[in-house]
Amino acid sequence: MNLEKIIHKIETETNLPDIKYMNFHVWLAIRKHIYPKLTKGIYKLKSPQGIKVVKLFLNAFYGFSYWFHRYDYWFISSTTTRKPINGTYRDIFTDHIMEKLPNSWKIEYTLKQHYPKKLIPYQKVSSMLLLIIVEKFISCLLTNNKKIIEIENEILKHFKTIKRNEIDIKHSIKKIVGQYHTMKLLLFFKKKPKVLFLVSAYSYYGYVKALKEKSVKIVEIQHGVINNSHVGYVIYSNYPNLYFPDYLLSFGSNEKKILKHPNRFSEVTKIHPTGSYIIDYYKNNFKPQKELSELIKKYELSFCVSLQDCEVGFSIIPWIIEIAKNNPKNIFVLKPRETPISYYKENYNFPTNTIFNNNLNIYELILHCDYHITAYSTTALEAPSLGKPNILFNIENKAMTYYKIILTQNKSTFYLNSTAEFDKIISKLQNMSSKEVIEANANIFKPNYLKNLYNFLSHNL
Repeated sequence: MNLEKIIHKIETETNLPDIKYMNFHVWLAIRKHIYPKLTKGIYKLKSPQGIKVVKLFLNAFYGFSYWFHRYDYWFISSTTTRKPINGTYRDIFTDHIMEKLPNSWKIEYTLKQHYPKKLIPYQKVSSMLLLIIVEKFISCLLTNNKKIIEIENEILKHFKTIKRNEIDIKHSIKKIVGQYHTMKLLLFFKKKPKVLFLVSAYSYYGYVKALKEKSVKIVEIQHGVINNSHVGYVIYSNYPNLYFPDYLLSFGSNEKKILKHPNRFSEVTKIHPTGSYIIDYYKNNFKPQKELSELIKKYELSFCVSLQDCEVGFSIIPWIIEIAKNNPKNIFVLKPRETPISYYKENYNFPTNTIFNNNLNIYELILHCDYHITAYSTTALEAPSLGKPNILFNIENKAMTYYKIILTQNKSTFYLNSTAEFDKIISKLQNMSSKEVIEANANIFKPNYLKNLYNFLSHNL
């Protein structure tokens, strides 16, 4: 049974969505960890340890003075959404909105450290780590709570394959409660905003509930792929609207189709297709790097490979090595994420027509190359809107699971189930223009992002 069917069955045929701790529908917070465990067999909470804890504590006072001012518009985002643009690290989802709206302030999450203020375009940014410290303190007060233990036992009865020590259900319960009371405390000392903009609303159910109880408008900004099995956007039960954003600024019109009935998401959240700031920016401002361009010219075809830090992401490497060896006249430019290049080189034997590049970002590398390759990275959505066709390696059926409804096999995207299919795919792609590829992806990313965004702001806020 695939994940979409598993979610529907559990959400409609069990009492799990009705489970509450105090007045919190805690299954919302728990399920986003349960489902990956059921389908992938893994579950991991990122918990900083040792010296990292000390560094994070010091980071908590980043932008400390801004906590004491009043702002009409609050933003919640992360350092991971900052990209180097024109000498600064720009938040590609929020900074352009903050510049448009006067009196804005951002609460920023990080697991590393914040960027120096001189390197970010909008200065009014404070660290979320201060809120997390308060949240952790509140969570500690709930340790060994009998009701929480009863809920954990009830949930585990439904999942015979999950052992108690394999997933921290208590953590998820305490997190939503801790978030809620932390935000309530902040609102006690600080004037409420008119609007909260945030990336990934389903990571902050507690914050959203506390703010909506105060009649604050919540606007979520889409940051990644949304499909029928994304638990952050799948609602089959009658949860109160307090947990969900009022608006979703989506990449395109495709999200409206995906989130329609019987999924209730579009009933509780209005979806406004706006497009992508970063896609429009690089489409209009791309400048080739001379050194890389000269190298690529020596080959007949070039492929940008977007790597991923996961089991399937590493499984793509042998596929790349094989097709690179079989196609010595083509070049493959690999873009890693967090995994160091040294790891790949120490564990794999790459042919000379494969190179790693960490000097340019993924959008710049995609635009340098003729085609884009990945397993199931979100860049699969973006590459065709930059005029570059996708070749998705369907390892463990991940690409089809994530994208079969969104990215149909057409002029913009092709799926490979084996390396033997590679040459057949390439012959089909070579007759296509960038304009054709972009047009085939128009429902995924709506063009003219800033125009669409400003239209939304002027009519809805």
